[in-house]
Amino acid sequence: MDLTWTLPNAVAGTMVLALNAYVLLGGADFGGGVWDLLARGKHRDQQRARIVRAIGPI
Repeated sequence: MDLTWTLPNAVAGTMVLALNAYVLLGGADFGGGVWDLLARGKHRDQQRARIVRAIGPI
């Protein structure tokens, strides 16, 4: 197995590490701000409370 570091390998490795950090550290809030903005109707307050509970630190 050849473990030579080339520029494409370094870029791919950096992308993998960055994507994992993004996923594990909560960078993906699944559009919580948009869901909060679009909360309407008589259940608006319950919807917003669920959004706040769903988004949190790891």
